[in-house]
Amino acid sequence: MKHFTLILLLTVLTWPAAAQLQTIELHLLHYDYARKWRFGFTLGGHIFDYAIVNSEKPVPALGNVPLMAEVTMPGAGFNINGIVDYRLIRNWHLRSGFGICFGQRELNFYQGVNGPLVHSSQYDSYYIEVPLLLKFSANRHSNFRPYLIAGAAARYNLGGKVNPSKGVVIGVAPFEPFYEGGFGFDWFFYYFKLSFEVKYSGGLTNVKSGNIAEGFEAYGDAISRMNSRMILFSFHFE
Repeated sequence: MKHFTLILLLTVLTWPAAAQLQTIELHLLHYDYARKWRFGFTLGGHIFDYAIVNSEKPVPALGNVPLMAEVTMPGAGFNINGIVDYRLIRNWHLRSGFGICFGQRELNFYQGVNGPLVHSSQYDSYYIEVPLLLKFSANRHSNFRPYLIAGAAARYNLGGKVNPSKGVVIGVAPFEPFYEGGFGFDWFFYYFKLSFEVKYSGGLTNVKSGNIAEGFEAYGDAISRMNSRMILFSFHFE
């Protein structure tokens, strides 16, 4: 029993050192450091809404109380993208691709700041998007590596047209440039690389258009500026 206890104690004490001596198999080394071009695809989801600046212009029909527009609940959606990645130098990559992005946003109008809801619009967005991003990766640790990513994206919205039957009384401009920034983690497996990424995307232009449904001019006047905002959660497969 004493010998067994001594052997068990020595095993416990020497286990960390023995574990450090074990060789971890590194995956996709040639792909990671020697290959210039990489291709893949992205599956992801996002939440998005509008950053709205209200004009607070009095509305005579409401007793000179202004209409206040607000997205009370961010909408959700999903996106599918292709990946084209070019390694500039060891830890720097230029990334682009082509994708589609679907989602909804609900824009509500209230009578005054704390007044009742007077109108609700459901905006369906169908974006065609092309990003151009710069990716900086930290030094690889085993088969894991964190990274930062930043750049811009151009999106064209096939939705957002005026449709009074669905409550959409203010149109949105179809083309939107965005700035983007985020972080992610690469995991290298035997046959492929998997990345998880979180990214913020902010619209640079006022997407409120002059296309307003007849009889709803006060709703268009209520908004001075409307910018898109998105938070994207993506899984990249290369």
